[in-house]
Amino acid sequence: MELVQSWLLVRVGKMYGSLMRLPEIELPYLREHVKSGYDMVEVECSRYSLQRLDGSLMPIVFRDSGPLPFRIVEYSHVADLPLPGLIESCKSEVGAPFSQGHVKGGDSG
Repeated sequence: MELVQSWLLVRVGKMYGSLMRLPEIELPYLREHVKSGYDMVEVECSRYSLQRLDGSLMPIVFRDSGPLPFRIVEYSHVADLPLPGLIESCKSEVGAPFSQGHVKGGDSG
């Protein structure tokens, strides 16, 4: 359940940030930017999951039918983060504590 909550929080956080006029957080979405420790794998036609270094698959699948972005890559950057910290990142003007490097228009955005 927490896996799904993390993804929903990212989506709702984008809407919240827009309403509150906060800088946009843009997570990496290209296949080559999957977070270290994961690999993006196609489990069915146009359905992707994350594979851990030990070979196990995360129990969540995303359907990505277009060329870009890969939502599963975005998800790899929040999959292991605690929900309270994700909430704070969505409410923060600088993306703290977890998304500082992904604030659009910031030093690394």
